[in-house]
Amino acid sequence: MKLSVFAVALGDRPLPLALQFLKEKGVQAVEIGCGGYPGKAHCDPEILLHDEQKFREFRDTFQRYGLPIAALSAHGNPVHPDPDIAAGYHRDFVNAVLLAEKLEVDRVVAFSGCPGGSAAQLGHLRLAG
Repeated sequence: MKLSVFAVALGDRPLPLALQFLKEKGVQAVEIGCGGYPGKAHCDPEILLHDEQKFREFRDTFQRYGLPIAALSAHGNPVHPDPDIAAGYHRDFVNAVLLAEKLEVDRVVAFSGCPGGSAAQLGHLRLAG
């Protein structure tokens, strides 16, 4: 087992500085946000999937610090009631999966979401109200 950290917590730092900090703290792997709620501070799959030079630089950064990617994360709500918002979250998820394949990362973390107006959502609102 390896100690892994969700690097989004250090999204205010450039990726190399975040990885250096984590390596110095004994972290052995990282989960990288690449869409949805975690944002794309360290990783934007739409860019990395279409720019081979940027992809190599991104991949090589992890090798330089000896920190493998444990997972990519694209937490969003692909069943959001607003079709445009849902489409954006779906696109983030698809791009995360495609990037994971290219990086040979075998895990993508996501949320399933809950459609607006569903019984689960309405029950939550009644409890909160």
